[in-house]
Amino acid sequence: MNIVRHGFEGSPGFIEVEARGGEKSLELILVDAAKAFNPLTAAIAERRGDEKHGMGISLILALTDAQEYSRSEEKNRLVLRWIPAEADSRST
Repeated sequence: MNIVRHGFEGSPGFIEVEARGGEKSLELILVDAAKAFNPLTAAIAERRGDEKHGMGISLILALTDAQEYSRSEEKNRLVLRWIPAEADSRST
């Protein structure tokens, strides 16, 4: 996991994962006490030649409908949200 490898640089650390579901969305909330890092504004790292690295942020952005990042009390908080097509059409 990139939080452990890059955020904690291999040292022990705090990571909390919460999932919330409802009629209109599914949310995955990740909270960690690693160094500050906003994946939503971070430049996409150059991919290495093996095509196995440097794709995580791109995949997250492509596979989720909405994302939110915040940092407070020395913790990163990333919310990833999926909105079912049916919920989308009911709200319009």
